[in-house]
Amino acid sequence: MRVWLELKYVQQKPSGQFFYRRRIPDEVQKHYQGKTHYQKSLGTKDVQMAKVASERLTKSLDEMWSYYANPEQTSLPLNIRQLATAFLQEKGLAPDEGDKPLGYYDDGQPITALDVMLDEYEDKLNKVMYGGQPHTEETSLIEEAITQLGSGKVWHFDDALMLHHELNGRGKSKADIAHVERPVKRLMAIIGDKPLSAYTRDDANAFRDWLYDSTDKTLSKKPLSTSSVKRSMDSVNAVFNLANIEKSLKLENHFADLRYRKDAPKERPSIPEDYIRQIHEQCLAHDDDMRWLIALISDTGMRLGEAAGLEVSHIHLDEAIPYLTIEETDSRRLKTRESRRRIPLVGMALWAAKRAVGASKAQETAFLFPRYNRKDMTNSNSARNLRHRCSSVR
Repeated sequence: MRVWLELKYVQQKPSGQFFYRRRIPDEVQKHYQGKTHYQKSLGTKDVQMAKVASERLTKSLDEMWSYYANPEQTSLPLNIRQLATAFLQEKGLAPDEGDKPLGYYDDGQPITALDVMLDEYEDKLNKVMYGGQPHTEETSLIEEAITQLGSGKVWHFDDALMLHHELNGRGKSKADIAHVERPVKRLMAIIGDKPLSAYTRDDANAFRDWLYDSTDKTLSKKPLSTSSVKRSMDSVNAVFNLANIEKSLKLENHFADLRYRKDAPKERPSIPEDYIRQIHEQCLAHDDDMRWLIALISDTGMRLGEAAGLEVSHIHLDEAIPYLTIEETDSRRLKTRESRRRIPLVGMALWAAKRAVGASKAQETAFLFPRYNRKDMTNSNSARNLRHRCSSVR
C-alpha cells in the first residue's frame, strides 16, 4: 500500500522507499515520448532526505519544462549546463577543449575532441534538427556539451553564485550565504538570467534603481537606504568578479563603481528619561542576565550584538575609570572598522558589568552573556528576542 505524505509529488512504496511522481504538462509531453507522468525513485527511506531530494528535483523540472515551453524566451536550465560540464569531465574533457587531439587520421591530421563528439552523437542531433523530433533532456545535454566544447562554458550568474559558494562558502553561516545569494537572485529575477557577458551598464543601473524604488512584495522587498543598496550591489559585484578572475573570462564588470543617491539624514526621536528610568527600575528588580544586558546597552549606546558578544576580558573594572572594549573576536565580527573602541562604564552600565562579570566567573565561562554565545558564534537574533520577553514584565 502506498503512503501519501505531506510532501508535494512524493509517495512511498510498501518497501519504505520514497519516489517522485508528477504530471507532465501537456505542452511538454512530446519531449517525454508522450508520457503523461514523470516518475523517479528518490533513493531513500528517510523522510527528510526525501524532502530535500524532491525539492531539488521539483526546481530542476520547473526550469526544464519552462525551457521546453518557451525555448526562445527562457535560458537553458542551470542543471543542464552543469550536467553538460560534468558529461565532458567524464570523458576526460573540459569546456573550450574542442581542438584537443584524441588521435590522428592516416594523413596525420588530428582527430579533435569536437570531431569525436559530433561523430558519436550526430544521428541523435540530426533527428532533432532536421527530422522534426523534439528535444529531450539527453539531446539538450549533448547539444550544450558540444557548445561548451567548441566555445567554452557560457557563464551565467547562477553558475558564478555556485562557484562563489564553493570557494567562499565553507564555514559561513546560513545568514552570511543568504546575504550574498539574495541580491544575486533578485538581479536574475528582475533583469533576467543572462550570460555574464550580456549584462550592460544599463542593466546594472536599472537593478540599482529597482533596489531604491521597488515595493515588490513577492521578494520581501521594501525600498532600501543607500547603504543597503550598496551592500546588495557589492554582493553582486563580488560574485561577478570571482567568476571573472577564477575562470579568466576577461569580461568588463558593469556592476562596479556605480553612482548612488545621497540619503537624507535620519532623525531619530530621543527616548524619554522617564522611560529609561522605568527600564532601570525593572532591571534592578529582576536582576538577571537579560536585564544586565539591557542595562549595559542603556548607559553605553552599544549595539545589541556588540554587548551580547562581550567576553569577561573586555571588562576593565579595576581602572580609575572603569571601561569596556569593543573588539573583534572569533565569535563576533564588527560592523565597521570604527566599531572598535573603548566605552566608559558609569551608572547602570557599571552595575550591570559588575553583576555579569561576577556571574561569569562563578560559571567559569569566558563570555559575559553565555546564554547568547556558542564557542564560535554570538547569537544576536536570540538576544533580540529578550526585548519582547522583557517588555511584558513591568
